[in-house]
Amino acid sequence: MWATGAPLWVEDAGVEVNFPRNAAAAREGLRAALAFPVRCHGRVYGVLEFYTDCLRTSTPALLPVFERLGDQIGRFMAGHGAAAGPE
Repeated sequence: MWATGAPLWVEDAGVEVNFPRNAAAAREGLRAALAFPVRCHGRVYGVLEFYTDCLRTSTPALLPVFERLGDQIGRFMAGHGAAAGPE
């Protein structure tokens, strides 16, 4: 997530090899996960992660929506002094 700056949808976090917290997710009964970056001025300031105990099939059409949402949250934070950076 931090490296690519792209939203990520994991259908089953407990078995996903590229999911760093797969063992913890499996232990806690968490299944699907969605994560997207909060960006401002091209820089990633954080990542919002959401989990569910249900399996959720990936919906690729929603990933651009979450990408835009992360950008809007980042711009909101910048406007309130939380994510300072050059214009």
